[in-house]
Amino acid sequence: MEGRWVLVPIGIVVILILIEIVAGLFDPPVSDDLFRAETRDQGAVAVARFLVAEDGSVEVAAGPGVPVRPLEPAATGWRLTLNTAKGAQGYTVAIPGDIHVVVTGGEPRTYRDADVPITVEIPEGRAATVAVLDSLLQPRYDTVTFDAFKPGNYMDFDHRKPMGPGPGADSFYDRGVLAGEIVMVNGARAVEWEGDGYAWLADCVSVAPDAWRTELGWMNDTGTFCVQTSEGRFGLMEFPSAGPDDPGPIPVYFIWKTR
Repeated sequence: MEGRWVLVPIGIVVILILIEIVAGLFDPPVSDDLFRAETRDQGAVAVARFLVAEDGSVEVAAGPGVPVRPLEPAATGWRLTLNTAKGAQGYTVAIPGDIHVVVTGGEPRTYRDADVPITVEIPEGRAATVAVLDSLLQPRYDTVTFDAFKPGNYMDFDHRKPMGPGPGADSFYDRGVLAGEIVMVNGARAVEWEGDGYAWLADCVSVAPDAWRTELGWMNDTGTFCVQTSEGRFGLMEFPSAGPDDPGPIPVYFIWKTR
């Protein structure tokens, strides 16, 4: 009798393992393990962005919930100075705790003492993005697959749902006579990632201002795109298939959460 009681739990474990294996065979097709790992929402990523044009002018493009204001003697927060061809410009970035600063094409630098002023040198004649993050982790929403090539199907990346035209939409498929293309709307933008491996948050937020575009062209190849949504969030969008007539895996995206 004792032997039977031992075998019953073992049998249950074996059955559960087999169920897990079979279920795994029917997962939605995605092209890389990146989209399977760490897909739970793990917290906020605050993003402040300073867009520096070739002439040295600066546009403040702060992310949601990240106050940025001109530097004042009594201001509290991180003090950041941008040295450009038009001179030094000072700002206060209201992000608590440690921060990470990354400039287009560079590695992130971490600052741990809010009393230390930060100075960023922008070479003359260069367009750049200066990004200030409160985390280099990759918290994000769950991965979402979507029907990118359905004519008239608008997609709201921020809220993970298809919709009709209107405020909140980020992209739609514009079906032409001979071909079609993905078009970003309502201020949403995208840029193809051509680096090694997949882009990280710091890679996407530090893309040069003039590299972003709203018309992605005919999707005749696989590709991964950095995305900035109409609400200012960043993420990745991947097209594993070769286009609307290709039977391959369907497009997939995720969005890094910002406050």
